Amino acid sequence: MLWHRREGGCDITVELNHVTPVVCAVALLIVHLAGATPATAALLAGAWVMIAISGIWAWQMALHLHASRRLGARWVQVGDLMEERFRLRNDSDLPVLWAEVNDHSDVPGYAASVVRSVDSNNETAWTHEGTAARRGEFHLGPWSVETGDPLGIFIVRLNYAQAHPLLVYPPLTDLPFPPLPRGASPGSSRIRLAAPIPTTNAGQVRTYELGDSFRHIHWPTTARHDELMVKMFDQEASADIWLLMDTDPAVQSGEGDSATEEVAVLVAASLTADLLREGRAVGLITFAHERRLVRPARSTHHLWTILGELARLPNATHRQRPALSLPHALDQTARLLRSGSNLVIVTPSIDPLWVAGLAQLTARQIVPSAILIESGQTQGSPLQALLAEQGVICRSVRCDVRLPVRPALGRTRKWEFKTLATGRVIKTMESVR
Repeated sequence: MLWHRREGGCDITVELNHVTPVVCAVALLIVHLAGATPATAALLAGAWVMIAISGIWAWQMALHLHASRRLGARWVQVGDLMEERFRLRNDSDLPVLWAEVNDHSDVPGYAASVVRSVDSNNETAWTHEGTAARRGEFHLGPWSVETGDPLGIFIVRLNYAQAHPLLVYPPLTDLPFPPLPRGASPGSSRIRLAAPIPTTNAGQVRTYELGDSFRHIHWPTTARHDELMVKMFDQEASADIWLLMDTDPAVQSGEGDSATEEVAVLVAASLTADLLREGRAVGLITFAHERRLVRPARSTHHLWTILGELARLPNATHRQRPALSLPHALDQTARLLRSGSNLVIVTPSIDPLWVAGLAQLTARQIVPSAILIESGQTQGSPLQALLAEQGVICRSVRCDVRLPVRPALGRTRKWEFKTLATGRVIKTMESVR
């Protein structure tokens, strides 16, 4: 390394790429000093002028070349198009004949490495597209830009060590089995009966009466009727629904989209979306590296909270990491849930030991049901019959049958940048299907 400088988040270095020209120039100097001739003088002058020009060129690149990259969003969903905006600016009077962008992002199937050139006192910009192919928590970067003089004697590196996080949410699908039972509490998903105490559901209004709290006044209706109107609160939905994901690496199998982990995440995400669409309160429990718990709630925002937790679950590349076995997970779950809750267990395990653990759930008036993720090795197992003997509703999904995926918003999104008449650049999101 001949020179180093840090500018913001960029480490700029100048290195000697080829030592041969310098060695030859030193050898010519020694020969010329030993016996000067017009030939050695010409060769010596030419060699040192060549090195000097190359050094000045590299020095100008190190001082005046700047690079940047920008992604339109910090999260995407599987199937979404990702577009990054790259920019190279050259403030030098010398052109950048070549600039190699090396991207070290860990996003599966995404590589933004490219070679560009920039004229003197100019800039170049381009967009790189890629499809989010795998759910998970990834990083864009670190990355670097390499350039140098035309002869390649010196190399200039701009190293950007910072990596920006990118969360890829799992997709959704239409589940290939009938709906699960409603839980222990009877009734529809939203009971239209007045509740004696305030709840999260308010579906009716009535005239204000003495003693009503001013916090319950519904001001839009009051303005229309020209008299005070208060909200009437509905009873809560029939029962909270908890999803328990089996993350034990000992029971997982398969690779890619057919891996049991990926199919289980796809089923859990789709079931969450369907239940929230019905107005149910859905929660999530996982025991991957530590216990992670998302308490039941109803909202579109809550769907993304659960999808985020599912996106961070280990995949096939992390099967060696320790995780709690399903029997132990059921034992801990039974102590967390309240009576009347509905627990949906999503697992590829065919071990009958965890079925015996369901007795402690029913003893606490927790209604269990199961979704079995069947790989090629577990199809035709007697576990469904064993669950039926205990009165546990069971559904199954085969890993070898590919489920059509869809984004949560119903369409794939593509980020684009537009330049206004004022010169301001804004980002837009347009559908591509």
